[in-house]
Amino acid sequence: MKHFLTALACALRGFRTAVRRERHLQFHLIAATGVIIFGFIDGLADWEWVAITLCIAAVITAELINTALERLADVVTSEQHPGIAAAKDIAAAAVLITSAASVVVGLIVFL
Repeated sequence: MKHFLTALACALRGFRTAVRRERHLQFHLIAATGVIIFGFIDGLADWEWVAITLCIAAVITAELINTALERLADVVTSEQHPGIAAAKDIAAAAVLITSAASVVVGLIVFL
């Protein structure tokens, strides 16, 4: 149990750090809050909540992984490196695709 609590504390610290420092993550969290509020107002069905919850989790997860990769790459070298630039761009693309798919799911659910 002690190891679980330590791991949980580390994960929460990482999440707090990302929320404080990452503007895109803040935007995603604000958007997610709006979607949740609108979901309550609209009276979503259970399956719609499942879809929305999975989309929110996927976007937040993609953004956190992107942030972690960018931070790690910046520690590895401060110089411009084409491989690191490509890795950062690919991670950003993952966030973009996850976000775009989530918008499509949101349109299907709410419209």
